[in-house]
Amino acid sequence: MHDNAYAVWALSGICFFLYLRFATQGNVFVEYVKAAKIEISKVIWPQKDDVVRTTIAVGVAVVLFSIVISFLDSLMVSFVGLITG
Repeated sequence: MHDNAYAVWALSGICFFLYLRFATQGNVFVEYVKAAKIEISKVIWPQKDDVVRTTIAVGVAVVLFSIVISFLDSLMVSFVGLITG
């Protein structure tokens, strides 16, 4: 059973390689990947300390907004409870 699976994967890989090599769409895809690789090399990635500080800031903001939303929800539940009795 496993031998057939390996053969299917191998045949699929060969077909995919041939498609990329000889089909027009395959050549377009290969050129797209090459251009994307060039563009990614131009990206200025943030430093580790910037990422850590930003992550902490987002975490704090999420906690604060969660507290505010919970408080507002409690107020609204109490208010609706007063109205409906």
